[in-house]
Amino acid sequence: MLAGMNPRQRRGVVLIAVSALGAAGVFAGVSSYTASVARQLGPTRPVLALTRDVPAYHPLAPSDLAAQEVPEVFAAPSELASFEQIQGRVPTAPLRQGTRLQDDVLAAVPAAQPGEREITVNVGVEASVAAALQPEDRVDVIAAYDQGGDSTPYAQVTVSNARVLRVERLGSANTRAADTGDRLTGDTVLAVTFALLPNDVTRVVLAQTVAKTLRLALVPRGNPLPVGAPAPAAGGSK
Repeated sequence: MLAGMNPRQRRGVVLIAVSALGAAGVFAGVSSYTASVARQLGPTRPVLALTRDVPAYHPLAPSDLAAQEVPEVFAAPSELASFEQIQGRVPTAPLRQGTRLQDDVLAAVPAAQPGEREITVNVGVEASVAAALQPEDRVDVIAAYDQGGDSTPYAQVTVSNARVLRVERLGSANTRAADTGDRLTGDTVLAVTFALLPNDVTRVVLAQTVAKTLRLALVPRGNPLPVGAPAPAAGGSK
């Protein structure tokens, strides 16, 4: 075959053959090195990593996670491998995209305890600290009353130290939710769900019916006061 070629063609064929041999040698070397590294690192196992940023207490969906094969030597024992290990739990802190999910950053979804009841109160975003609330925060539910006539308006704490379970946006009172996207405008309505004792539920329902407005006051974390025991009326009397 080479005999029928001119010198330039023969040199080209030889160079191609040499390049092919070199590429084969490089491939074999890389494969050998990769296999050697794999043997040194040992077996792998799947871990779950986030495919997007996730806020605190946000329920996770399978689409939020992707499985990655990681050498066991580089995987923490607490890193999770399947979505079944996550169900019924939420992250307790904001997590960034790419974070490998670990057992100790998840907690059970906040829910009412035995003897408690769940109740939802709708409040305006400007009327309280509702926009900044997180599950497991504690608040005082304050009702403001306007008796009319010459009577002096007054406010009182209807329930103290109420435990927050969820905060959901219902939209805007005067515009469609689609008009504002994720922004909280002045007339945005938020639904705040609490876990309360039955007697406290009755107080809140009465306040929702009779009071002019309801507001929420954030209680500092670690406050030792129990739930309930409304404070005396301020600025007037019923």
